[in-house]
Amino acid sequence: MAARVPLDPFVRAYLKRALGPENYHQFPVWFHPQVLDAYRQDPAVSAHRTDSAGRLVAEGRFRLDFGIAPGGDAIHLAIGALAQLPETERVRWLDYLVMPGVSQKFAQMQLAAGSCFDDGPIRPYFEEV
Repeated sequence: MAARVPLDPFVRAYLKRALGPENYHQFPVWFHPQVLDAYRQDPAVSAHRTDSAGRLVAEGRFRLDFGIAPGGDAIHLAIGALAQLPETERVRWLDYLVMPGVSQKFAQMQLAAGSCFDDGPIRPYFEEV
């Protein structure tokens, strides 16, 4: 597991605001920067950047503003911004999503609320080593 790194105060304030009930659509999600490669050869698409942020514009279709993670190994944008994309493109972006491990069983439980899953014995969480 990755070491816990304290958040920069500006990043913390940004995330704290995004956790609010009115702003949850602003919570960031991260992607491999190669997700942008599909737009490289499209003459109707332009992309510009600074050291820490970028903008992808598909004339007449959408505009996405994104952050560039330190080191450039990921880009991030508000999850609500993905709603601007056509569904086929949103699905393609999922192929480039950057995430820590996700519990497959928990995902199944969330998709089928109220279902019963046999996922091993129930035991105290805090007593595990």
